[in-house]
Amino acid sequence: MGLIEQVYPEVKDLDFNDTNVKVKIVASSALTFFTVYVMSALVSQATWTYRNLRKKEKIFWNLAVMRGAFGLCGTVVGVWAVWFDEVLHKDVVWAVNPSSQFIVCFTVGFFLVECALLTYSDVMSKTCNYLLHFHHYMALFGFFFSITTHSGHFFACVSLMLEMTTPFSCICWTLLKCNLAHTKVWKLNQLVLVHLFHCRTLVEGFMIVKSFNHWPHIWASMPWSTFSILYSGLVVSFIYMTPFWTYKKTKQLVNPVDWNFEDSERTRIMNGHVPSGQ
Repeated sequence: MGLIEQVYPEVKDLDFNDTNVKVKIVASSALTFFTVYVMSALVSQATWTYRNLRKKEKIFWNLAVMRGAFGLCGTVVGVWAVWFDEVLHKDVVWAVNPSSQFIVCFTVGFFLVECALLTYSDVMSKTCNYLLHFHHYMALFGFFFSITTHSGHFFACVSLMLEMTTPFSCICWTLLKCNLAHTKVWKLNQLVLVHLFHCRTLVEGFMIVKSFNHWPHIWASMPWSTFSILYSGLVVSFIYMTPFWTYKKTKQLVNPVDWNFEDSERTRIMNGHVPSGQ
């Protein structure tokens, strides 16, 4: 039995061949995560740190909270897919169950909101984090093709285990903005984060080995749309993105600088530069 079926047995009664059902789940997911974003903005407004952030940093702060919530969900799903879901392991291309159908729809809802807010933030500030955009838009299209082709649900669910780093990355950034980067809590969180980035490499390696073991079936049967997004994203992540982020987070452990906003006043102060007039 799938993960969602354990907590919500009624998911078995949903007709996932009905487009309206999938649209409702995507929309509900998008609304849920946008609500998390708005609630973060409202609650954080009570703090001095948040009120003194620039607009782009405020968006990033709320996105961090929203990503953290999704990261917790994704980690649970990934762990279940790797160790407990017997159905998805039977056929890495075509195996589906009500839980995987729900999960891919739910994930598309999150990435729709995340990509929209990230794009709005970059357009508003006339900046662009190309690596972050590539990573999230690839995920959006990958899960979208899993919905439309009903394929690749095994890899889609397992890949959510890569979100294990997200909650700790969000804690790292928010503590950094609160000038708490030299506390024991921040350093402990950073050590865990660096370790989990190494674990990301193991998960990606597991997906590569699984692909190798089932390659004839994957090559012959997997729809091209799912195949191209899955393996272009997996290769780039395994070769470049995860090693790069592991290096950056390890470097950040000994030099706590926010590379997303290195021009911010707070970062300059932490680097030993005093703003003019002070």
